[in-house]
Amino acid sequence: MRDGHNVFFRGNWTGRDSDNTSFGDLNARNRGSFQSLDEFSVALGDTFVISPRWVSETRLGFSYHDSGSTPYEPNGPSIEIAGFGNFGRDFFLPVRGVERVYQARQNFIRVTGRQTLKVGADINPVRNWVRSETFLSGRFIFGEAVPLANVIDSAAGTGTSGLIKGALEASGLGRLAGAVDAPISALQAYALGLPTTYQQGFGNPYWLGWTNRTNYYFEDAVRITPKFLLTLGLRHELEFKSRFPRDNNNLAPRAGFAWSPDPKTVVRGGYGLFYARIEGQISYVNDLLGEKQQIFQVFVPLTGLPGIRSTLTGQPVNSAEIYQTLRAGGVIGQREIRREDLLVHGIDAGPGYPLRVGFRVAEDTVNPYSQQGSFEIQRQIADYSLSVGYNYNRGLHVMRPLDANVFQAGTNENGRPIVGFRNPLMLQDNVYGSWGRSYYHAMIVQLEKRFSRGFTVSAHHTWSKTIDENTDYNSAFEPHLQWDARNELALSDYHRGHRFVAHAVAQSPRKAARGRGAAHNLLADFTVSGIVIARSGAPFNLNAGVDTIGDRHTDTHRPWGLGRNVGTGPSYFGFDMRLARSFVLREGVSLQAVGEAFNVLNHTNFRGVNGVVGNVSIEDLPEELVGRRGPVTEPFSFASAFDPRQFQFSLRLTF
Repeated sequence: MRDGHNVFFRGNWTGRDSDNTSFGDLNARNRGSFQSLDEFSVALGDTFVISPRWVSETRLGFSYHDSGSTPYEPNGPSIEIAGFGNFGRDFFLPVRGVERVYQARQNFIRVTGRQTLKVGADINPVRNWVRSETFLSGRFIFGEAVPLANVIDSAAGTGTSGLIKGALEASGLGRLAGAVDAPISALQAYALGLPTTYQQGFGNPYWLGWTNRTNYYFEDAVRITPKFLLTLGLRHELEFKSRFPRDNNNLAPRAGFAWSPDPKTVVRGGYGLFYARIEGQISYVNDLLGEKQQIFQVFVPLTGLPGIRSTLTGQPVNSAEIYQTLRAGGVIGQREIRREDLLVHGIDAGPGYPLRVGFRVAEDTVNPYSQQGSFEIQRQIADYSLSVGYNYNRGLHVMRPLDANVFQAGTNENGRPIVGFRNPLMLQDNVYGSWGRSYYHAMIVQLEKRFSRGFTVSAHHTWSKTIDENTDYNSAFEPHLQWDARNELALSDYHRGHRFVAHAVAQSPRKAARGRGAAHNLLADFTVSGIVIARSGAPFNLNAGVDTIGDRHTDTHRPWGLGRNVGTGPSYFGFDMRLARSFVLREGVSLQAVGEAFNVLNHTNFRGVNGVVGNVSIEDLPEELVGRRGPVTEPFSFASAFDPRQFQFSLRLTF
């Protein structure tokens, strides 16, 4: 320190590549991707002691993040077979983002005997460069949408299916006759080359944008009595994004306390508002697929694209014609589908083409925020610490997309809605808005022993409930009925009712230099540790796999009348162990041998459930909507599993 200043400089770099393929997951195995990450940060700081009570902290920083995900399959298209798996190039990959974050922070701190006062400002300009090839791979979706009668009539001539039904009924096989009108399975549709939809984007996948974040804060911690500490604070958080409404009133008050009625007991509590940032993905998707239409799209259903007649057949062009032509020409899986490949079908892809998927931001969008509260009692009992606490979190203005192009135009005789379209030539008009809600309640019990006499242990159990309207801001989490999104409030995708974690570490005494027996030295310098994790199953959504109400959303529909996330997935139990021993080779040089065992008990832990049940009624579903063992193509069957027992050995040389 010189003249009251303490200056520091710090920098670091991280580079990491990873293969995110999981060989226990059918979808991941066929749609694996290679993820990369490069990070660099540098910071310069100065701490200046203004007076015995006042301190100034100044920080200047810069960080660089380059991350992305590249699919193993470079050509495409994406092949999605409902209830069976997804293959080919992922529909949203590759993607790469480069983020440059600049920071200037100034804090002033005043410390007295009973009070610590902090005020400051933090300015963070952020520059984002993105290359997102969303929709560019193209995709074909196969589902249970094609009646068997249509397949028969197409192959053997119109009316053949009717003759077959009549013959079956005359033979007393009326139940089989009904199957003629039932849809074929998604896997059968794939084998016959009958996709329900074809969708692809063309255009410019590059985006550049700025975000400016400015934060001001005030915090005052006052020791009211020697046993009672009260903390009050206030933050004002501003976020400025191009083409986003400005939310200026983001005031976030906070309050907390700590009270120790006796030397072995502590009571803590707190409450506050916490604002969240608006994800950058919403910004670039809004530009790439919004009004700018940097990526323009082609969407062709199996029923035919209105107004576009095929130059091959003279009939309205459909998805089956495109798929079968591309497959016969050796395009699928061998190279990317190009715009000129569609000209033979009479499709001249370009901006403004009918049935595009659009994205935009609602004019009343504000930053999401949460109300968070906690209360905890901690008590020392001998060498152990026991605590019981309650956590509360309520999320407000959670970002979510809704399709503003659809509305309920009426109700049919079966009680189902009749869907209307504000713009019939647009497939979806997805509007991002801050409309969602979430709730979290948890009771946490924790027992902990600090490390002493070569042993430590910690265990905690969380009993919680998490509910929300949508778990993510991506379009895959749109509601069943776009105009009734508030009715989606249900268990979250990541809800776990119970979660128990316990771990322990034991160390044997160090090897004695002299004066101890061989038995003592043989057992010296060992470290044994283990961890147990157990949790209850997560909910999963049941999906019909087809558009059940006619709103052109094929991936968000449940069987009619069924709630969100009503299925119960598999629970989990894991036990891992680690054994290590250190050897001193010479002064300053040591060798550590490590043996690790994962899933010691070789317990089978399933993950992922086939929730595609088809376009069935609630009465046709089983009484218990739970995952089970079975072929992965069958509804409710487990689709994958975590790793079995594994061993790992390593040596570590320290010098």
